[in-house]
Amino acid sequence: MDMAVKNAPDIAALEAKQGDMDSALAYPATAQPEFVAARGCYLIEAGGKRYLDGCAGTFNINLGYGHPAVTEAVSRVLSTGLVHLSGSFRHPEVEGAARALVEVAPDGLTHCHFKGSTGGSTAVEQALRHAWAATGKRSVITFRGGHHGQTIATTSVSGMPFRCNRLPISPLPAVHVDPPDCYRCRWHRTPDTCRLECIDAIEQAIDSAPTGEDDTAAFIGEPILGAGGGIAPPKHWWAALHSRLRRRGVLLALDEVQTFGRTGSFFAADYYDVQPDMIVVSKGISGIGVPGAAGVLMTDSLRKLNAGERSLTSAASVLSMAATRATIEVMRAPGFFESARHAGNVLAERLQSLQRDFDCIGVVRGHGLMTGIELVKDRTSREPDVALARRVIEQCASNGLLLRTSLYDRGAFVKVRPPLVIGEDEVHELCDKLRYALGAACQA
Repeated sequence: MDMAVKNAPDIAALEAKQGDMDSALAYPATAQPEFVAARGCYLIEAGGKRYLDGCAGTFNINLGYGHPAVTEAVSRVLSTGLVHLSGSFRHPEVEGAARALVEVAPDGLTHCHFKGSTGGSTAVEQALRHAWAATGKRSVITFRGGHHGQTIATTSVSGMPFRCNRLPISPLPAVHVDPPDCYRCRWHRTPDTCRLECIDAIEQAIDSAPTGEDDTAAFIGEPILGAGGGIAPPKHWWAALHSRLRRRGVLLALDEVQTFGRTGSFFAADYYDVQPDMIVVSKGISGIGVPGAAGVLMTDSLRKLNAGERSLTSAASVLSMAATRATIEVMRAPGFFESARHAGNVLAERLQSLQRDFDCIGVVRGHGLMTGIELVKDRTSREPDVALARRVIEQCASNGLLLRTSLYDRGAFVKVRPPLVIGEDEVHELCDKLRYALGAACQA
């Protein structure tokens, strides 16, 4: 396939201009190679070598690079000159994107509040603000290992203490609970003997909320943990949790920033057959990586914020809304999810085959195209092998495959989350390269 790209940068001229100068970036990229173009599921470096992107950018290139329908929608907006519009005014792309998301959302989520100034981080914070305003309560329950953003507020809510080092964290009343990790069940259960003690523990956290009893506004969690190791609860888990939360007057907010479209339908909420009170979306909703696409889907009863509590400069960028609207249209086309589910099934079979052949793979986690493998030192202790995971990633990159590990390179879970448009042949290419990398890394 010819991967030549029109209007690609003149690499020789760029290198000549840069010479040996230090980067002007405060935090320049350290990874090699230098990419100059992309198409579909592939990134292309200056020398022309292609890399299969097994993590879809930062899990946000759901339709692959340069999808024509989304690119055309963005170009059309650029041609009008009206790229930004204050939230005080109306625009058909903004209204159209909200309508498109509501139409595919779980029942009851009738409104969308766009807050994409900094992506998922601001959208999560807006979800929390809506929960506080609607309930009059203050505490929030979240998962240990959960990742909900990079702002001070969302960093403090996230369950990753190492990301809080050296930062004056805002004292948000958040309680962190263990996620439902069936591979390392705290109660030594198996899926067949599960008694949902992990949900009992969440109720206990509600009872011991730092702001007082009966003062928990919401539980916010990723349906499948993104940065936290791909932990995926059993199919019935989220509905069982929501039932308990409703009885306690606690809202359920699902952070679907990473799971959007990846479990065989638009939302992981559909896969888990749960109807939450809010869903946070970002990343993949713009299809090709257009920044600023993020929002909160919510029930009508949660619309309680005034303008001063919800305003952001680029909250509903016309450009990102056009990309979002076009992305939803592509995903609604007949056959789209059938193809994605087929790719996910082939991927699952190949990863399970790798698990049979490599003792270092402790577990295959996830669903559909939100999956991966956890590497362990041995299957008895199940001790994570972080060093091996790093070597696997390095071997993959040297062989033209881009993957990532969990916990910001501190974890042993190798995340496999390619674009939703990946084909069967590309799935096999990905898994062949991963097999080679595992063999090489295990011998190193």
